[in-house]
Amino acid sequence: MTNKAWLNNGGIVLQNGKVTLCEECPCDTGTGTGTGTGAEPPVTPACMLCVSMPIQWTFSVSGVTDSNCSNCSAFNGTVVITHTAGCTFATENFDSCPAGTIACSGLNYSPGWYMTGLPGPPVLWELFAKLVRESTCLQLGTATYSCADFDCLTGGTFTRLTQGPSCTNFPSTIVVSPA
Repeated sequence: MTNKAWLNNGGIVLQNGKVTLCEECPCDTGTGTGTGTGAEPPVTPACMLCVSMPIQWTFSVSGVTDSNCSNCSAFNGTVVITHTAGCTFATENFDSCPAGTIACSGLNYSPGWYMTGLPGPPVLWELFAKLVRESTCLQLGTATYSCADFDCLTGGTFTRLTQGPSCTNFPSTIVVSPA
């Protein structure tokens, strides 16, 4: 894979999804909000809390079990969240509302995650596990995490603050790192 770069608002957007600021760089220029696979550069996170950060983050979840809902184990596995706007990253289903595999009170939901940065002081990053209802995108909170020492380039460890009642046994910590 060639490591193409585009100049974007004073920064270089690399094809591998990282954004690096520089004063003077020899590179291709372009405008747009493409995926980085063609002539258009990939979307750059415009997060006021970070000078540079990956477009995608990943983490693993295990141990989630049923409580008031069935098939909560759908939350378990490797999760990838992608930049959506500002300092917010989410799983794809927050916009598409796919058919759900978790049943709650006769309605189907899919597991969804999002992460957002809050300016503070102090700066605080939060990670949320949600049940996203198919077709309507109604969201039910299932677990909340926070990280006070999140690094914009390497990520951090999020500590669980709340969970349930829909699903339970979420991990006490989740390590989020660049995808």
